[in-house]
Amino acid sequence: FTKDIGFKVTNPNSNKLSNIEYFFSETQARYIVALPTSNETELTNLANKSNIFIEKIGKTQNKEIEVENKLQQISYLKSLNEQVISF
Repeated sequence: FTKDIGFKVTNPNSNKLSNIEYFFSETQARYIVALPTSNETELTNLANKSNIFIEKIGKTQNKEIEVENKLQQISYLKSLNEQVISF
C-alpha cells in the first residue's frame, strides 16, 4: 500500500472456478509476476520452453484495486488495515 500501486485482475477460469477458488486456492504453487509489457513475449517464450503454464490475469494501475469489475480505492483499504491493526 505504501506506493499506491493498484491492480486490475480478472479470473480467466470463471466458468470453472469462483474468484475465491481461483485467486486464493492453495492447491498449487503460484506466483504473480509484474513486468513491463515489452517483456511479456520474452517471459511467455521462456515459460513455454520450460513447459511452465502461465496466464495473464491483469495489469497494474494507480490507486485502485479492481477484481472482476469491483473497484476499491487503495486509500480506503489502507484505512481499514490501519483500523484493524491499531488496538
